[in-house]
Amino acid sequence: MCDIVTHNWGVNFNIISPMENLPRILNIHESTINDSRYQWSSEEHGQNHDKETSIFQYTLSGCGAFDDGKNVHRLPSGSAFLINTMDRRYRYFYPEHFTDKQVVLWCKLQSTYSINMTEEINTRFGYIFHLPVTTGIIRKLLDLKNMQETYSTMLASENARLATELLYELIWSKEREDIGNTETVLAKKALQIINANPGCLYSVGVLADKISISREHLSRIFKKQLGSSPYHYIITNKIEMAKMKLRNTSITAKSISEELGFTSPVQFTNVFKKNVGISPGNYRKIHRGK
Repeated sequence: MCDIVTHNWGVNFNIISPMENLPRILNIHESTINDSRYQWSSEEHGQNHDKETSIFQYTLSGCGAFDDGKNVHRLPSGSAFLINTMDRRYRYFYPEHFTDKQVVLWCKLQSTYSINMTEEINTRFGYIFHLPVTTGIIRKLLDLKNMQETYSTMLASENARLATELLYELIWSKEREDIGNTETVLAKKALQIINANPGCLYSVGVLADKISISREHLSRIFKKQLGSSPYHYIITNKIEMAKMKLRNTSITAKSISEELGFTSPVQFTNVFKKNVGISPGNYRKIHRGK
């Protein structure tokens, strides 16, 4: 009788002078799942991994199933999931009535901030991703099979490039799906208006009117797409522009306030102090020429 799982190949990485804050791939493996009884859960993995460890698994052939605690997702060829091992909600198993073998590519990622990074990706995009096997990073990971080594030495920069490219492709795959999304389109329109008119200090109502939606709808879109309210986004951008002008030019605070659309120098000074903690004049004295 064959084993439930067959290990096809794998590479463990010895990283020269690793940098703890950089994401890194600890290892990469290809396995064949031979038996429909196969399954694993967060309880099992959470007990056997460091809290900073994340797992990426990609289906090369066959079909698996992933339960994120709310929904069950089929994972046919070209599908993947990303989880951190301390997340107590997930379970991976064979879909009902499926008996074909599965071939999966999987790796462990780690960094000081791995758990927060993975949680943020899961919160924003979910656990499931779809990448063609022709995607550059998938091909690069598969090509590691040709190393014919159990252990491989890599520079910290080489390994970090692989890890960040993997995370980039996962995020981009989701953003690409959202390009035609109505809320994404509306957010882009609002940002184009804001960025094209730096001399205007738009209220939420005026900005909403310009893209023909309610101010409540605009606020929901900004919170979902940008993580802040429209007013906070506008003010933050203006304060950053003001700081740059104060550092790099001799333009008076009064002129800067007019250029950025504030109703008066007093309003500009009050908003600046609230966000930066000091007045524009003091900011300039501290940071001029740095």
